[in-house]
Amino acid sequence: FDGATWSAAGDLGGDGAVFVGAIAVTGDGYCVGGNFDAIAGVAAGGAACWDGVAWTALGDQLPGTLRALAQGPDGTWYAGGSLFFDDGSNDVPQMIAYLDGDGAWQPLGGGLRGWFECPGEVDAIHVDGDDVVVAGTFTAAPPDLQLTGLARWRASDGWHAVASTRGVHQEPTFCGAGVRALLAADDDLIVGGRFASAGDVAAANVARIAADEAVTPLPSPRPTRGVTGADGPLVGAIGAGADGLVATGPLAIAGLGGDVPAARLDADGWHALAIDPAIVLREVIDVAIRPDGTYAIATQRGLWVGPLDALQPVPGTDLVTGVLATAGADLIVATNRRDVDRGEVLRWDGATLTSLGAFDDTVAELAWDGDAVLVAGDFHDVDGVAVDGFARYRDGAWSDPGFGAPFARPTALFRVATCDRGVVVGTLGDAAGVPVPLRFHDASGWHDLDGGRVHAAVDLAITDGALYVDERAPGRSAIAAWRFGP
Repeated sequence: FDGATWSAAGDLGGDGAVFVGAIAVTGDGYCVGGNFDAIAGVAAGGAACWDGVAWTALGDQLPGTLRALAQGPDGTWYAGGSLFFDDGSNDVPQMIAYLDGDGAWQPLGGGLRGWFECPGEVDAIHVDGDDVVVAGTFTAAPPDLQLTGLARWRASDGWHAVASTRGVHQEPTFCGAGVRALLAADDDLIVGGRFASAGDVAAANVARIAADEAVTPLPSPRPTRGVTGADGPLVGAIGAGADGLVATGPLAIAGLGGDVPAARLDADGWHALAIDPAIVLREVIDVAIRPDGTYAIATQRGLWVGPLDALQPVPGTDLVTGVLATAGADLIVATNRRDVDRGEVLRWDGATLTSLGAFDDTVAELAWDGDAVLVAGDFHDVDGVAVDGFARYRDGAWSDPGFGAPFARPTALFRVATCDRGVVVGTLGDAAGVPVPLRFHDASGWHDLDGGRVHAAVDLAITDGALYVDERAPGRSAIAAWRFGP
C-alpha cells in the first residue's frame, strides 16, 4: 500500500491452504511468515523477506506453520507458531525457534509445550533487549516449568514465567486458553487473549503488565450484549422466535453469571432460561421455537421437543443437524446416519416421522425460503433430482433452486438463514483457521457480506432486521450481530 493504492506483493505457493500469519518490518522492507513454500516464485520454507527489490527466503524450511515473527536488536530472527522439531519424541510442537548463524531454524531453549489434547502454539513475540517475551497457548517450558500463555527467555538463565509464577490462567482449562496478542507500551506489556486472571490478579482477557510484573486489568471488549461461551466452548445454538433470540450454552452473560444453560435476548437484554438437565448442552446443534412457545432442540443424539425445562426425546432420530417449526404443529427435521455419509429430511407430526427426501450425502441445515423448505449440505442428489448443495421442497416435490455453491469446494458444511432480502450462509470453518466471509445470495448471485468474516459460523438466525451469528474461533465462542442496511 503506497498511501493510495494496494498492489500485490507476491503470490504464495504450496500444497493445501497457504497463507501469511505474521509480518515484521525491517529497515529496508519487511519479512512475512506463514504456511507456504514459495513466494513470487522464490522457494521459501514458511518465511521470506522483501528488500524493496526482490524476495529471499528467511532461513531453511520451518517445520510447521508460523504465526509470529520478530527480530532482535542483534539481528537474530525469532519465529513462533505450531512448529515441530525432531527431538526424538515429536509428539507436541516446540512452538518457538530462532535462526542460527548458518541460516537454520533451531528450537529456542528447547521450545515450549502444550498438553496432549491441546498442543498449543505461539501467537506473538516481543524482543526486549536480551529478553524474548513469547505469548500463546502453551502450558510448560523446559526443564519442568509450569506456565500458561506468557513466557520470557533469557539466554543467561533460560525460561521464566511472566506475571508471577502463573502466567495467565483460565479455570477450567480448555484448548485455546492463553494470550493471543502482545503489545509493548513504554516499559509495560499489554496482553490480550482468553483468560480470567494474569498472575494472581483477576483480569478478563486484557491486562497491562508493568516492568516489575505488577498486573492491572483493562476493560475487556464484549460481544453482542455481553454473551460468550462459559468455559471455553461453547455457545451451542441460536434460534429466533416471536419473543426474541434464544441461545443455548453453557453461557457467560454479563449480569447473569458464568454458567447459564440457556438465555433469551429481547429489547431489555438477556434473560436466563432453565433447560431440561437431560440435554447435553455441548451436543446441541440447532434450536427452533414453535408457535405455541414450546421448543424443538436438535442434538447429536436426536431430536427433543416440549417446554424447554421438560423436553422429551423423539424416537427414531439420531444425529439431527437442523430443525424447523411449521406454522402448525409439524416439525421439519434434518438427520444424518452415522454409518454412512447420507442425510434425510423428515416431517414429524407429533406422533410419526415421515421421510420427505433421501440425499446422497450429508445434510447440514434447514431454513424457510418463502413457502418452501430450503436444505443445505454437501449433497448432489435428492430422490433422483440433481441438485448442488441446495435443494428446495415445495408442494411435495424437490427442485434445485439454482443458487450454485457459495464457497469453493471442498469446504465444510454451511449454515443458512433466510429473510426477505435473500439467503445468508456461513461455513463451519476454514482448514487453515483463517476467518472466512459470510455470504449473501440475492437475485444477482452470491456476494460477501461486508464486514462479516468469522472463523466458524456454527449457527445463524435472523430476527428484527438483524443477523445473529454463533461464532466459534480458537479458544472462544460468542454471538455477534450484523444489521442489514436500508
